[in-house]
Amino acid sequence: MLDKIFKEIAEQEGGSLQILDQKLELELGTRSPHLVFHLRIPYKDALIYLKNSTGTQFYGIITCVYEVYKPNVEFELSTRSHFSTLFRKNKNRFKLNTSSEAIRAFFKQSKAFQELMDIASNTVFEPAMEGINENLKYKLTTKYSLQFSDWTQSIRPLIRFHKEFVDYIF
Repeated sequence: MLDKIFKEIAEQEGGSLQILDQKLELELGTRSPHLVFHLRIPYKDALIYLKNSTGTQFYGIITCVYEVYKPNVEFELSTRSHFSTLFRKNKNRFKLNTSSEAIRAFFKQSKAFQELMDIASNTVFEPAMEGINENLKYKLTTKYSLQFSDWTQSIRPLIRFHKEFVDYIF
């Protein structure tokens, strides 16, 4: 079923998909399934790369590399746990650290980010995002755990978020 979802996304986005299906040998002759999905989506002058790993590890990472150095748009976004927001006046689960007003404006108007906020408010989806200049390129990275029910619901909004970011910043 997972491969069907990823194949559908790759087809819709005009991307390529590689699925690694392995059985990892553990102690005493036991084996554990290990599936890794690699999705590459070209978008304008950028490449969006998504990797989701299931089996012994449940994590996802999506990166977007843009071939342009972009000063003053670096940022870091972290997610507060549900527990920590219980005792705060501000129930917003996301904490944005940036000196860029353009980045702040982007997060306020992004429809895909709003979808991600909705997923985070209803599940334990806790993405960590970072936008940095690296080797004369701009790199946007989102890391997240897949240890929540129906984690596949976050894939499309994450891709849309990265596309919106490219459209807005570049």
